[in-house]
Amino acid sequence: MSYLGSNDLDGSSAMRHYYYDLAIELFLDSPIIGVGFSQFQTYSISGLFSHSLYAESISCWGLLGCLIYYPIYVIGIYKSFLIGFTGKRDYRGKMMCGFFAVELFFGVGQVLFYEICHLVLLASFFAWIATYQQSAETEISRIKKVEKRESKYIR
Repeated sequence: MSYLGSNDLDGSSAMRHYYYDLAIELFLDSPIIGVGFSQFQTYSISGLFSHSLYAESISCWGLLGCLIYYPIYVIGIYKSFLIGFTGKRDYRGKMMCGFFAVELFFGVGQVLFYEICHLVLLASFFAWIATYQQSAETEISRIKKVEKRESKYIR
């Protein structure tokens, strides 16, 4: 389909449609492993990346890469949801859950994984989740020891 000369769309919308069509075409050419990291721009007539996390990842990484990358977000949303909305209901867990959801939403209009600041931020949030879980496990272990010690005196 040719969107670039269309009178129905402005230039930006026409390019976005072109990028999505190209991403689908590249994915269909190599659905399992994609065309290679950061290779979308070599196929694009503009020489630019796709301006979409989803179009870029499916065309460059294929199904295999997407099955590795996107579970990171699913795990992040799940774990931060547990921290924020169950147990102690820590407000930071709610913020993390929102962060992961917003990241996925913004992926419609930009490619996040090429920017180091995004990757550092993502790693920081996972480090916080791991630290929070470790401190929660330590607290649970301490409570169980106290309960066990107290149960000896009650009998």
